[in-house]
Amino acid sequence: MSSNADEVAEIIAFYESVFVNTCCPIAVLAFLTYEYLITFDSEVGLFWRSKFTGASALFLTNRYWPLLVNILNITSSARMSDQVLPTSCDAYVKALQTIELLQYFPWAAFSALRTYALSRGNRALSILVFFLSIVPMGVNFSQYHWLVVINDPTIGCSKSSTISADMAKRLTIASRTCLIAADVIVLLVTWTSTFGTIRIADAALKGRPSFVRLLVRDGAFFNRFVLCQVMSDIAFITNDALSPVSYFTTFTEPITAVLVSRFLLNLQEVNQYNQRSSLSTVSLTQSVTLDFASRIVGSLGSSLETGHESSRMSSNAPPSYADDDMMWDLSDLSPRDHGEAHHESTDVAIDV
Repeated sequence: MSSNADEVAEIIAFYESVFVNTCCPIAVLAFLTYEYLITFDSEVGLFWRSKFTGASALFLTNRYWPLLVNILNITSSARMSDQVLPTSCDAYVKALQTIELLQYFPWAAFSALRTYALSRGNRALSILVFFLSIVPMGVNFSQYHWLVVINDPTIGCSKSSTISADMAKRLTIASRTCLIAADVIVLLVTWTSTFGTIRIADAALKGRPSFVRLLVRDGAFFNRFVLCQVMSDIAFITNDALSPVSYFTTFTEPITAVLVSRFLLNLQEVNQYNQRSSLSTVSLTQSVTLDFASRIVGSLGSSLETGHESSRMSSNAPPSYADDDMMWDLSDLSPRDHGEAHHESTDVAIDV
């Protein structure tokens, strides 16, 4: 009698899990749809009507790829006939897994470009961040070796895995450790690059949109979310690497996509604001120069230049414009009794 009760309990738990796993993609789709509706006007104004750049490609890929993934996740619960094409369910599951894992590519590219722009053009560090961020995609592609596709008439087209618990734990540790390392590098680069610059920008720009303020504000919010994600990764690090470790992690990928999209929208908004503004040279205690390489990657091709430049104080020449490139010169107002001023600069241009 007790064995029958245990079997019934297992069946109930199984179908409860199936029900929740079916509802989660629907909830994610509702969240993404709401996000797209409230930001669609900004997308049209900032990207659709502007010149297509690498930033545009990254934004559109990051924005609509998760939507495709969740629509396919929902449709996977439908029953598929094996009479016409016996391998239809198998092909569908593998295609869905491939599309889902490719989400990591634009996120890795975004992290690498962000690191490049903030680390004074350190290509080695940017490449390291990219490969660390892309490790989860490579690790999860290994699941095809243990993947088992199930075409169940009740729960639809689903998957299982024959991987051992020990191997799953090893893959989980390798995947999430690399992702955590990439997040920590980006976090440290952002903090060290913008620590002293935000007060200079606040004094110089007096409320006007700036890349420095944007990097600190959006970067801080993004890093808080990354910290929460890292904590969840550590909490679930002993779980199966090839299956959802918790219902919370179901939402981390779409939330990451939304945060990256918002970051890119804000970058593009500041970039277009700067291009429309006609700003004269402003004298300040220190100089802040933003150099936009719009021809290359649009709003991602920005850099921070800080230092002392009293030699420009005597010049009232307006800022120069060259096609899509723009530079703000915010010359410094060092104390008048100081001696010869010195200049320290950091000039970064993303080159792809």
